Amino acid sequence: MTWTGAAGRFPGGISEKVRRQIEHELELIGRLKYEAYFLTVYDVVSFARSRGILVRGEDRRPTAPSAIAWA
Repeated sequence: MTWTGAAGRFPGGISEKVRRQIEHELELIGRLKYEAYFLTVYDVVSFARSRGILVRGEDRRPTAPSAIAWA
């Protein structure tokens, strides 16, 4: 899901810097076993967006310096 989101954010191609950052974050999430947390947040945000509810970050000000959260 992250790579699909990133491809949508960067239709001209994902830069090497962004690719490394995403890979780093995915490795960290896996190592810390936070997959369920991120998938739950994804579900909540998807639900809100499907109903036109503004979610933090939609105003283009990231809430955290995370490539995964932004993608």
